[in-house]
Amino acid sequence: MGRITSAANRPTVCSGCGAIPDYLQVDTLHEPDAFPTALVAGLAVVSGDAWDGQRRRCVVCGAHFEYTYDHDSQSGVGYGYTDETNERLFAFETRADGTLTLRSVSMRVTGAMLRDQIRDRRAMHVETIDRITALEIDAWSFGDAPPEIGDLPALDLIWFKPCGLTSLPPSVSSLSRLARLWIHGNPLTDLPTGLASLPVLEPVSLANTAITRLPDTLTTGRVSFTSFEANVVPPAWRASFVADYSEILVWLSAHGAAISQWDSGAWSHEDRYHLEVTLPGTEANALRRQVPQPFAMASDTDGVIELHAAGRAGADVIVVRVRD
Repeated sequence: MGRITSAANRPTVCSGCGAIPDYLQVDTLHEPDAFPTALVAGLAVVSGDAWDGQRRRCVVCGAHFEYTYDHDSQSGVGYGYTDETNERLFAFETRADGTLTLRSVSMRVTGAMLRDQIRDRRAMHVETIDRITALEIDAWSFGDAPPEIGDLPALDLIWFKPCGLTSLPPSVSSLSRLARLWIHGNPLTDLPTGLASLPVLEPVSLANTAITRLPDTLTTGRVSFTSFEANVVPPAWRASFVADYSEILVWLSAHGAAISQWDSGAWSHEDRYHLEVTLPGTEANALRRQVPQPFAMASDTDGVIELHAAGRAGADVIVVRVRD
């Protein structure tokens, strides 16, 4: 097969593993190059064996790699090969403020691999756990996120790119500094109920997820939708509003609106129902031309459109904030 290498420039060059390519493979049966053992000498064995994938760590930064030894003689009737492979699974990269991002490097990473990386980091570098403030995962089929995420108390960003994430552990609700939880584009079906207690968490986008029910304890200011389907909104929120105003909700959903705020409680505020959404500028022009019944335009100033429901006591309100 020949020698194959693929390297990425690490934002922080670790003295232990910075020179190691993210992916290194050598066919030691046919190629003149031997596997560069000196290059990976700074990696210590964590677990496993080379036949099934041996987990190794950088003794300096703690990043995990996987080493495999794959030999196939093809029973003497084929060309055969002996491949030695070393692949970086995770990296610890320095952010602008000096804290660390724990980032997946291999697209093969799974929830179990992340669990092992966090456990090993706590065991070998516990004094630096509070420096890890961001977690970024990109993978082919990640699966369930491990509860060990809760062992990184300084996280302010968790970003699961579309990677096959199927669930978040309740321990995420213990991360009091968490401000950004980016999970859109993943097939997870529910959220931990304790997210409502996080003091600085910004709205969580649920675009392109499989979530069909939200916990009643999660206030609407913490959630961004691309859909107004009644089965997504908790019963305590939707009440009669969805039933009475289904026409405009369907219109807003079809035109790319996102909920930015519901009134708290049972939807009522001074005997009125109140909903705030954001809407793309081009779609806002369509709304200006024809407002779905039973609403009528009340005001349109400085990128904010206020709609009042006709014939309802107290005039129910939808506030539309126009975005570029």
